[in-house]
Amino acid sequence: MGWANGPGAGPGAGWNNDWADEDDGDRPLLEVDRRLAALEARLREMGVTMEAPFMCLSFLALSVIPELKITDRGLVDVGSFRLVPLTIS
Repeated sequence: MGWANGPGAGPGAGWNNDWADEDDGDRPLLEVDRRLAALEARLREMGVTMEAPFMCLSFLALSVIPELKITDRGLVDVGSFRLVPLTIS
């Protein structure tokens, strides 16, 4: 079993897996995929209906793409680094 080739490929498939055991940083891609699938299955059991919840979470912190971004703090205008009001006055 080897590593995938391409941008971002490498040990742990580029994932920061702080949730894992200390020695889990260099897992083969297929094992990382299996473990991710198990976590997603557990989330479905808990009522999560979105298709790729961890992928959605990974983009939450990327407040620089696109010009307007929804974050955990609200709607952000990335160009001015300000929250955009969601009410019309």
